[in-house]
Amino acid sequence: MVNQLNAFVTAVNNLTGESTSKELVEFCKKWLDEAADKISAADIDRGFSQLQLPKHTLGHICLLLARLPKLKLESDYIEYVTRVNDAIFTYNDTQIAWAPEIYCRLFQNIADVLISKSLPLHGIKLLRDAILKFTRNSTEHLTNIHASLFCLCLKSRHFTEALPFFQLNVIDLFKSGTSLSSLENAGKSPSASNVPDSGEDKFPAPCQKAVLDAKPMLLFFYYGGMILCALEKYEDALLFLEHGICLPAVRISAIVLEAFKKYILISLILGRTKPVAQLPSYKSSLIQRCAVPLSTRYMNLSSLVERVSNERGDVAAAVVIFLTENRNVFEKDRNVGLVKQLIIRTKENAIKRLGNVFISLHLNEVSRFSFIMNINETEAIARRICYRDKYPLQYDQKTQTFRFDTTTDSDDSDQKDQSSVYQQQVENALCEMIKLSKLIKNFDDVVRVNPTYVSKNRAMSAGLFPEDEGFHATGAFSASPPHS
Repeated sequence: MVNQLNAFVTAVNNLTGESTSKELVEFCKKWLDEAADKISAADIDRGFSQLQLPKHTLGHICLLLARLPKLKLESDYIEYVTRVNDAIFTYNDTQIAWAPEIYCRLFQNIADVLISKSLPLHGIKLLRDAILKFTRNSTEHLTNIHASLFCLCLKSRHFTEALPFFQLNVIDLFKSGTSLSSLENAGKSPSASNVPDSGEDKFPAPCQKAVLDAKPMLLFFYYGGMILCALEKYEDALLFLEHGICLPAVRISAIVLEAFKKYILISLILGRTKPVAQLPSYKSSLIQRCAVPLSTRYMNLSSLVERVSNERGDVAAAVVIFLTENRNVFEKDRNVGLVKQLIIRTKENAIKRLGNVFISLHLNEVSRFSFIMNINETEAIARRICYRDKYPLQYDQKTQTFRFDTTTDSDDSDQKDQSSVYQQQVENALCEMIKLSKLIKNFDDVVRVNPTYVSKNRAMSAGLFPEDEGFHATGAFSASPPHS
């Protein structure tokens, strides 16, 4: 035991340096796979005192990874998290960039252990700091740790720390390899000179590329959609799930399938029919070929809602009956709550639609037209949509009468102010679209003169197909999401 620890410390001391960075990373990976489990907890604790921070950052991270499985008591886990949190800001950024997968592996393992021990709240601040350390205090870049942070937030129902990480720099998201060089060449071309430059790189060296695997990326969009759904930001949640569903793949994954089922339910909550048809055209063919047949109950629910709505029937009652008949399916997928939310939103939308026809209406008539048998429930729903959605609805309790579309002069002035704000937002969006169009055109120009593209194009025109053509997925796409 002691000899193994001494050998590890000696190797870390000898290999730490710019000229031996590759050897150090290879040694750490091999040590974690082969020797980390053989060292006792007491020896690991002694090893911490023999390594100096920030000089031996990678060695310290390896010892933390080896120490984590040997924790037993709840107090040990809390003390461990405190130790990591104290050390994280003393880590050397350059050494983290040498082996980002080891760095991310530490915090992913911590998140998994805290969830298994029902201590998710203790890891939220730690993972937030770990992300900010890795991205140089930027919230616009995606890492493998983001999904673990979102999972902790879902488990603890504490979403404040996750909200800043929903703003992503899409161009920097896939910075790697030839794609990065092509984008950079496109940005430097003469036709891109009109695009303003920030003057500095938002993601400075050494962390010059996103470190992201397939499974964490899918889980980022899946968990992100669930957080936004819990906050009742259904439009944003739908967009997040759409991103996860439309990522390219050659086979369906359990994460994409779960995201697809929730996408259907949230689309129905927002009052959208035919949710599959509303997916972008660049979606994978696997959605229609695999996801739809594996989501039969959800597709049937979508068809039911559309049919009853067209018949002007009681959609809420139809959904209740459907939920009763297929409750086992929704309980297994943990989507009963979303179906119940669909029932509530259906009743709310039924009341809102009355404002398109009537100016005022008695409470009994509102209940009858919206298929709500209980007058007290009708009044409660009306109050909720009035206060939560700022819906133009007034209720006279003496006469039990609702008044729809009650606008005043102040409302007209507010609408004018809002229209000017919307106009400015549209102009800004058009400017962004013009910039994006120029970037895509420049990127296309760079690709067309790329020798590799030219050779492939010639081979295809001659009836040949290059051997490396196509997308090769890893096994991570078939991984299933942890329970949230």
